[in-house]
Amino acid sequence: MATKTIVSPVLNPISTSFKDIGYRSAKSIEQGIELGFLVLEQCPTFLDEVPKEVKEQLESGYMLRFSELPSNPVKYYDSKWIETTKGKEAYKVDIFYAMGIGSHEFGKFKTEDSMKYNAIKAIRDKFSNYKSQCSTRLMAYVKDAKAVKEGKPKVRNANKDFVQVLFDFGDSLSGKKKTCEGRSDATVVTSISLYNDLVEVFKKHNNLKPKK
Repeated sequence: MATKTIVSPVLNPISTSFKDIGYRSAKSIEQGIELGFLVLEQCPTFLDEVPKEVKEQLESGYMLRFSELPSNPVKYYDSKWIETTKGKEAYKVDIFYAMGIGSHEFGKFKTEDSMKYNAIKAIRDKFSNYKSQCSTRLMAYVKDAKAVKEGKPKVRNANKDFVQVLFDFGDSLSGKKKTCEGRSDATVVTSISLYNDLVEVFKKHNNLKPKK
């Protein structure tokens, strides 16, 4: 199969031959598990409880990498918070500026300056999704490292029954609500009646909840 080169929105130009992809994927998995070992050495409780200072340091690392990606360029805004080009009077807005604003102060922008709020929210939301993906993958690497360390083969989890899937979702609602409130998600307020209805539905049908 012929080899061609593409420009990824995330990485530098890479070869797309499957031989190269196979090599790179194998290497990335090995590197990920090595990171898992490092995490366990420095924070043995990582899989059970991640200390606040560790979370903060990881987030700083995620932010640094996020800022390096071509898909996350620095943006500039004029005094009315309309996107413009770099200039003496323009506001520079990057991930460090956006995430450096406290939740309370950021929440006030929604009523005091909606244009500023929307501009910053777009960056914060994008980073929130990026951070979630990074955290999920790192957690998987740490679990793999722990399995290797203990000499345990990786076992695929059994498929859940649909009713279990539903109740797992119901059990996660409260935590998801708190997470969204923590990042000043305005839709928490506008959808609170739906949230309350769902909570009541799960309470009503609690007799169907599988026993663990």
